[in-house]
Amino acid sequence: RILGEDLVLFKDRQGHLGLIGDRCVHRAMDLRFGIPEETGLRCPYHGWLYDGGGQILQTPLEPVDSHIKDHVRIKAYGVEEMGGLVWAYLGPEPASPHLASAA
Repeated sequence: RILGEDLVLFKDRQGHLGLIGDRCVHRAMDLRFGIPEETGLRCPYHGWLYDGGGQILQTPLEPVDSHIKDHVRIKAYGVEEMGGLVWAYLGPEPASPHLASAA
């Protein structure tokens, strides 16, 4: 919890960091229990996959022609590891030059 907001910081299997909202938009499952995948964090309840930018990459059990992943996102913030610390920018856009590429 930072600045009154609950967030989940994760590292996927490729080593990319992500800082996203703590609840899956599908069934509000707590993403602290999420499963790191090759390209993001998978919800442990129904398996929706989120990338570090909050984009939904996969929606298992949804109809094949469902476009929900094209319209719905989870809150996400730019995050980067520098000097052995993890830095995040939670302010308004445009983000700082260092974190702009991470968002």
